[in-house]
Amino acid sequence: MKTKFLIIIMLTSMLVWNLSVSASVDSIDDVMHICEEINYSEYRDYCYVDVAAQIARVDSERALNICKTLKDTWDRDDCYRGVAPIIARVDWNNASTICKGIKDTEDRDSCYKEIASVIGESDPVNALDVCKRIEDFWGQNDCYRIIVKYHPDKDLDIREDVCKEIKDSDDRDDCYEDVAPIIARSNPDDALDICNEIKHLWDQDSCYVSIARVIAESDPAKALDICEIHEWEREYCCCKVAPIIANYNTTKALDICENVSGWYEDQCYKNIAPVIAKLDRKRALDICENINDSWYDSWDRDVCYITVASVVVESNLDKALDVCKEIKYYRRGECYENITKVIAKSDPEKALYICKEIEDSEEKEDCCKDVAMIIAGRYPDKALDICEGMDGLLNFLDRDSCYREIAPGIAEHYPRKAIEICNREGSLLSIFAIGRDSCYREIAPEIAKSDANEALGVCANIEDYWDKNDCYEEVMKTFARSDPDKALDICKEIKDSNTRDLCHRHVAPVVAELVVNKTIEQRQKREIPGEMNNLIIAAIIITVIITFIIIIRRRDRITKVQ
Repeated sequence: MKTKFLIIIMLTSMLVWNLSVSASVDSIDDVMHICEEINYSEYRDYCYVDVAAQIARVDSERALNICKTLKDTWDRDDCYRGVAPIIARVDWNNASTICKGIKDTEDRDSCYKEIASVIGESDPVNALDVCKRIEDFWGQNDCYRIIVKYHPDKDLDIREDVCKEIKDSDDRDDCYEDVAPIIARSNPDDALDICNEIKHLWDQDSCYVSIARVIAESDPAKALDICEIHEWEREYCCCKVAPIIANYNTTKALDICENVSGWYEDQCYKNIAPVIAKLDRKRALDICENINDSWYDSWDRDVCYITVASVVVESNLDKALDVCKEIKYYRRGECYENITKVIAKSDPEKALYICKEIEDSEEKEDCCKDVAMIIAGRYPDKALDICEGMDGLLNFLDRDSCYREIAPGIAEHYPRKAIEICNREGSLLSIFAIGRDSCYREIAPEIAKSDANEALGVCANIEDYWDKNDCYEEVMKTFARSDPDKALDICKEIKDSNTRDLCHRHVAPVVAELVVNKTIEQRQKREIPGEMNNLIIAAIIITVIITFIIIIRRRDRITKVQ
């Protein structure tokens, strides 16, 4: 009896397994129905265009049929443009044919360019062929450069060949400049040959510098030799290479800076100081101090101190403040402000104290405002107090700007408080609709993360028609990702037909993306590699045969015993 039960279970499991493999998950009809709910034809067509681009990922034929049904030529071309790059991933030739059917020359060229960018990495030869179909001279050049950018490093000759196809000399030089540092990773000498193809000396020098920077870590001697190729760019090149070398050889980096002169020497010290500060703060400060003391050079020295302080503050706040105090001119406030941005989340009181040490009133207000914005999500009341305390020359402008900047940070967890900020009496936000509308637009998507109805209510208060529509779009896109069913229910509840159409138009593409992602995921789970599939079937068959043999033998034994 037990054996028969085992056989039934096995046969049933085989049936279920086969059904699960062959079953299809398809909710695209539901997505299409969302677009069909839209009354205004223009919004409905926009909806179809956006949805088709998503559907193409799982059903290219259906996506193309959607495009064909669109009556407006511009919408139909937009639809083809959205679908073609998706199809290009599996069939570039078919995708190219789709682009060919686009009426507008500019849109058709753009379609070809997007296909080239999709297949450029895996199939550069055919991508090059696609680029040649572009009619616009400059658009074709851009397409060639896209291939150079996306093509893998292994076929380096193709990269150079692509650059040669570019007819405009400036664009061709730019292409060579893009290619050279990529080739330099594996073959610096070949990269230098490519730089030599560049006609304009300035661009050629820039090409040499980019190669030197790429190889500076693996071969610093070779990098410095490259810097010597053109004497007039030697010092600039050394300034770019030195901070890379400073990461593992401080002494060598300092030697490089000592061998350049004048303004470049100061630039070089300024560049290596923050790198060295990670290991040796005192030495980094000494480097900054070595920068000359004229007014112009003091600017570079101050920047040096600022960058060193930004590194030191990660490990020692007091030392970082001491670094800022070394600054003798007005940029000390900037140094303090950079420090407060690092510590504001963990110690807002200390950050505010540092802001108040800044002498320049405008810099002080900016510093306090930055702290308020950083802590708004965690300490909303404290952020509001900071804004209220603005006492600059035009304090009402400072307060208004501060309110605007903290409101989005407060909105997600404290929506009512954020709305109150936008409506705050006595601020420009409450006096002028344009400021209030902008504030509403910024807080609504944040509120939508937790309460879509509340967010839509915020959008409804916006007076400007276009701002209101933009607000609805951002809110529904945000909310639809977390709860698409609820988002659709909200759309249906909207009484105004135009707003309801907009809601459906914005939600449909998001829902389509989620449905398609789910479909792809389920297909991947069902797909078992051919060899593994055969092994499983073979194992099941063998198990069934063995089970039957056991049953027969048991039956024979029972018969003999009887």
